[in-house]
Amino acid sequence: MLAELDYEVIVAAGLAGLREADHPRLELLRRGPVSRVLDVSADLRADGLSLAGLRRHASALGVDLALLTEADDVLEQVAGWDDGEGMPARLLALFIRSTNYQYTPRPVGPRAGRLLRRLRGVGRSRAEESHRRLAARRPRGVVALVLDELYAARHSASHHWLPDIYRDPDVTLSDAREPREWADRLERFMRVAARPLFVYIGTNQHRRGYDSLLRLALKEGGCVAHCGRFELDGEPSDPDVRTMRATLSEGGRLLETGGPYLDAATADVFLRAARCVVLPYRGHEGSSGVMLQALAAGRPVLVPDRGLMAYRVRTFGLGATFTDGDEADLRRRFRELEEHGSEPFAGALARYMDYFARPQLVAALESAVTGEGDGARLPRPPAGMVAGGEV
Repeated sequence: MLAELDYEVIVAAGLAGLREADHPRLELLRRGPVSRVLDVSADLRADGLSLAGLRRHASALGVDLALLTEADDVLEQVAGWDDGEGMPARLLALFIRSTNYQYTPRPVGPRAGRLLRRLRGVGRSRAEESHRRLAARRPRGVVALVLDELYAARHSASHHWLPDIYRDPDVTLSDAREPREWADRLERFMRVAARPLFVYIGTNQHRRGYDSLLRLALKEGGCVAHCGRFELDGEPSDPDVRTMRATLSEGGRLLETGGPYLDAATADVFLRAARCVVLPYRGHEGSSGVMLQALAAGRPVLVPDRGLMAYRVRTFGLGATFTDGDEADLRRRFRELEEHGSEPFAGALARYMDYFARPQLVAALESAVTGEGDGARLPRPPAGMVAGGEV
């Protein structure tokens, strides 16, 4: 999209230790429209992520525009941005998680405030203070972008919404065989596997509740289809995961791609096989690409009652929430949502996902790059829908 806006695009990233599974995407970048892929691993090892490193490379390359795709790590530096010599004329800073402080309950009274700070560190206060400083200073040339539409709505004078790019919008890394082959395998699996079907997309992760999904499938007498890479690397749930996977596999109730999928249509095949998609994330308060993939595939979601995921579900009628950390409530709410299926949600899902369509991304980027235009339209609840409008 930046190339379409007549920019020569250079991607700078730490490429040392790149996984083999990531090479297809790297090779795609090298074929264009990116003009160059710059390995900055040495800079990151020496100095970490910093605007000083950005200044060095921008000055050497003659950069006009810089896009930091995870600016949270340099939030305080961005808030104190100095557009001095060597710096790009325009900095697009995308904040993915530092705006989550808005979902943390505020302490009541000074004593409670001290206790909260001891328990949670200074994360909330520091992030909130830095974003306020950024909003107050409005450094020349800096555009603050956020994935959280609620935050953008509450801070519209200083922060702008970028719809989460939850899948490759323009390209496919495989031919059409991959989704077709997995559709055939999934159909054969479902002929003999127990219902209900639980789908997991992406690499197994404790923070995303992979073990919780396996446990739920076992307790509900269902099966699991995993589209993505599986690996155990010292996660807290490793022993339980091994046991549960073995139980499911021995019963013919586990289907895995065994590696990363290369075509977004492959994930769609898995998602559409389920009546709803369960996302038992732990401690997550920001946007979720997998949640958006599920909605785009026409499937309602079940998410914890916290953060942006719960706000989206309740405000736009995208499924249901369960009490965070409550396994019994997770099972109860799953049964309710599974019984409803996807049909009652079809209209709400399509309306909401219109906000993440390509024209929205183009509008957001054009406005950020040029300083002109209204940017992406913020999601608006349909008439009659209020927070809490879930099943």
